[in-house]
Amino acid sequence: MSNEDAKRAVHVKWNNHDKSASKEYYESYLKGEFTDVSIATNDKVFKCHKVVLAACSEYFRQIFQSSDESSLALHDVSTEHFAKLLQYVYSGEAEVLKEELQQFLELAGLLKIK
Repeated sequence: MSNEDAKRAVHVKWNNHDKSASKEYYESYLKGEFTDVSIATNDKVFKCHKVVLAACSEYFRQIFQSSDESSLALHDVSTEHFAKLLQYVYSGEAEVLKEELQQFLELAGLLKIK
């Protein structure tokens, strides 16, 4: 932008953009809208968004960068823990029982959740 254009420019800002966008991503996940990858655990298939997973997980980022697959299988991963992890990834929070916290954190570490 030239100096002259900068003088005439107006700064436009979307207040709470990050919260609004995050809420929409989570709602789209819950509704199964606009998903582009299916991730299977031992007994369930989760419909997810590659961009959300890649933004939150170096593990998924590396997979999606090296492959155009639209489905993945996570063997020996607890369906309940993965569901909680997805809740955490999409909403920024999750309720985890104290006695399951260690397994939840181990899965988060395994999937390199940021």
